[in-house]
Amino acid sequence: MLRPRRYVSIEDCNRIDVPSLLAVQPPTDEEKARNFAGRFVEGQRFVLTRKRRWKGVPMWHLWCPRCCSHREYLLKRPDDLPNAPFRCRQCVGATWLRRRYHAKSLGANAPHTHRSAIRLTRQRKRQEKMLAPVAEQMCQERAEAEASERRRNNELALAVVRVVAQHGAVEVEMRQRETLPIVQLGAMVRAAPRDRLARVTGG
Repeated sequence: MLRPRRYVSIEDCNRIDVPSLLAVQPPTDEEKARNFAGRFVEGQRFVLTRKRRWKGVPMWHLWCPRCCSHREYLLKRPDDLPNAPFRCRQCVGATWLRRRYHAKSLGANAPHTHRSAIRLTRQRKRQEKMLAPVAEQMCQERAEAEASERRRNNELALAVVRVVAQHGAVEVEMRQRETLPIVQLGAMVRAAPRDRLARVTGG
């Protein structure tokens, strides 16, 4: 007899997260002042608490009714009873099929969690801050190269003007290119593969 599977996938569970709750009903000023809010979804009450998790950024978290922990989302297993409450990932016994906290493991349309989005934003800002001096130096070098090219073109134009002023005129002789008829061009194009094959085979 096979042992029953203990863990289920988070993708198969019903999920309630903080952004979806606050998007439907944003917190009021009174709830922000007392750092406490309540929402009802499908007859179940969800308790949200507000605390400063990051530096100077207050964040809302869901309260797990089983382990009393603060989470960003709550889950319900597909085999739970209809009146079973939403719980955290540890209490539900769910695990990820793919690791969403790492950008390299994300799928093309995989949604980012709130924590992962904040981490990726900070990482992008940190990279932009590190690359800012290099980008500024590259822009400065490009501007200097363009300025030197403009000076060189101006000096060449001034030299031509001086020569014209001294000699009165500048004669430029251009050879006329030999034109081939269409029939001869077609014969040359058709003969090119045969000549290449003859050079390879030596025949």
